[in-house]
Formats: sequence, structure tokens, C-alpha cells
Amino acid sequence: MQPAADAMAAALAEVEMQAPIVPLVANVLAAPISDPAEIRQRSVEQVTGVVRWTESITG
Repeated sequence: MQPAADAMAAALAEVEMQAPIVPLVANVLAAPISDPAEIRQRSVEQVTGVVRWTESITG
């Protein structure tokens, strides 16, 4: 899955992101985030990381 994560990182590097109105729940953290740089980083991490779905929806 690392090649997919690398491709995701490359694609997201070219996308302009703004802070969301509603925080995004990062599956790898099971916590809300709003910083565009962190959203980019955590989106890449979730390609190869453990998805904490249960904690994300109950936390």
C-alpha cells in the first residue's frame, strides 16, 4: 500500500486546501482536525495506517 500512499501524497501536494467549516474526523487519530496541512498528512497516513473507525464514531 505504500505506493498508493506515495501517489496520494503527490496528488494532495498539488491541491489547495482550506480549513473546513466543520472539523474532519481523522480515522488514524479518531479525533477531529481542522488544519489543512494536518488533513493532508493524515489522509496519506490512513492509506497504510490502522483505521480507528469505531473510536472515530463513538469518540
